Amino acid sequence: MAAWIVPVIQGVGLLLSWQAQQKQSRQQQSQYNAQAAEYRRYANEQYKITQKKMGNIRLQSLRKQDELKVLGQLRGHEIKIQGRRATAALSAETATAGAVVGYGTPGQIEFEQVLTANRASANMVNSANLQAHNLKVSTNRQLEIMQDSATLAKTSMVAKAEWAKASAASLEASRLIEGAGTLLTGTGTMVQTQYMMPETHRLPWFRS
Repeated sequence: MAAWIVPVIQGVGLLLSWQAQQKQSRQQQSQYNAQAAEYRRYANEQYKITQKKMGNIRLQSLRKQDELKVLGQLRGHEIKIQGRRATAALSAETATAGAVVGYGTPGQIEFEQVLTANRASANMVNSANLQAHNLKVSTNRQLEIMQDSATLAKTSMVAKAEWAKASAASLEASRLIEGAGTLLTGTGTMVQTQYMMPETHRLPWFRS
């Protein structure tokens, strides 16, 4: 009966060591899987947040562009009205006058007045449209930079997720091999211990 004490103790120790090894491997695999899921969740959430910000920026820019264009048209229209009023007033003042030295006839003066007002009105509209266009260009550039940054960040996090997933798969694949190695090594140690013991203390299978 005494011959069984040592191998039983060694066997129990080997089994406990194997179980601890397997448990540790599974825990680490679970951690890798959790990391992979967290990396993907974070990547998707941050990408969605950036897309939402981009949408708000795009909407605000479009509203501002429309505002600039409408404001330019209103101011241009006001300039035209002011020009017509000035022309009407000039017409009233020069109705009975003939040609004005250095300026021409009243009709010519009125024509120049209208032409000047129309040019000023067109310049105002064109200036507003240019501001709107420049805003559109700068906004598009800002959105491109944000999109590139968001894509790069998401790609980086997805790469980390893939690494964690691959590490988890590697642990699962190696766990069986490592477990078998532990059992074989432990068994070899038990056998070696038997041959190192006095023959009377060995198990029957290891006696001469």
